[in-house]
Amino acid sequence: MRLIYTLFIYTIYPFMFFKLKKRFGKRYFYLRGNPEVKGDFDCIVHAASVGEQVLIAPFVRKLVEKGKRVLLTASTDTGLQKAEYNFKGKENVTISYFPFDFPHSVNIFFEGVKARAIIFVETELWPNAIIHASKNGLKLYLVNGRLSDRSIKWYRRFAFFMRKLFDHFEQIAVRSERDKDRFVSIGCNPDKIKVCGNLKLAVRPEINEKIEVKSDKTIVVFGSTRDYEEELILENIKDLIEKRIKVIIVPRHVERVNEVVTAIKKYGFTPVLSNGRNRFVLKNKDVLIVNETGKLTGFYEIADLCYVGGSLVDCGGQNFVEPLFLGKPTVTGKFLSNFEDMKELLGDFFFIVENGRELKFFIESFLEKEEYFNEVALRARDFLEKQGKSLDCVLEVVKC
Repeated sequence: MRLIYTLFIYTIYPFMFFKLKKRFGKRYFYLRGNPEVKGDFDCIVHAASVGEQVLIAPFVRKLVEKGKRVLLTASTDTGLQKAEYNFKGKENVTISYFPFDFPHSVNIFFEGVKARAIIFVETELWPNAIIHASKNGLKLYLVNGRLSDRSIKWYRRFAFFMRKLFDHFEQIAVRSERDKDRFVSIGCNPDKIKVCGNLKLAVRPEINEKIEVKSDKTIVVFGSTRDYEEELILENIKDLIEKRIKVIIVPRHVERVNEVVTAIKKYGFTPVLSNGRNRFVLKNKDVLIVNETGKLTGFYEIADLCYVGGSLVDCGGQNFVEPLFLGKPTVTGKFLSNFEDMKELLGDFFFIVENGRELKFFIESFLEKEEYFNEVALRARDFLEKQGKSLDCVLEVVKC
């Protein structure tokens, strides 16, 4: 099975090169592109993208406080940027890309990087990396383990192969009992699994830069929007933008900014790019687009209402806990497959709409009964402030 998997990833090699050529050398010819990471570490922490980097940051800080030397890795450009934003220049933290899961790439990586343990975050289950790490004597851990409705169907087809992979792990810390059941169903030994809760509920969002937006209208921030989602939103709320609300859009991927600009112009509004600024005076037709990473939380802080994207289109949703931590009224679309456990836990504190028409109706309701929605949001903040045990649990699980 591993051979078939490896042949498959070599088959898609040319497509990966053209799509990911900016970071291809650093992840394929690993140590040639990352000579600074050679050496000894207490542990490697792999958090693929921005979301994983956000939730794992407090864990990494705790390791550093204990005097551990950490290699923090990412797979995406934005994930690496977030890691650098959090830890660049900090003592005992080295940051780099993680190698592609080609046998020779991970072999070179583990020849040059020595560590006691490697910690994968959420669903980062890369077979060649796992096997090479184990052969090189590293202890393997998975933290904040989760399996979505979509991924569990795929993994169950390969349960025999997954069972062998899980044999390499010391322990797996999962978010919920449901996640534990799902890991067991694809071959993981239940004795290796500990339910620690969701690290995202233990991570209070950090606001490193204060944002100021002057407007005489209600400010609605649309965060982490995905392909075509902006059009769905603008089509339905264009009348509200003209008369009652000021819109700020923070796309999930900054490389989509031109698409967002086009959508805003299509509906007769004026796109304004943030371009590194923190203070804005927005005129009547202006729609602000944040074309930078790492600033979403700052914009959530100044919002009157937060919409969390990737949810009116079928992308599994994004982290709606961040605005709730800030005591902000929060609404999402119905596609939340990546956050089903948090949806169950926090369902009384945020609001879900089925489509763009319902979103418009919700915003109108918010404008009429803002005091009620603010009370709900403050209850959410109070609830989340009491959550914090998951980080302590994960720290007990991981030994490095």
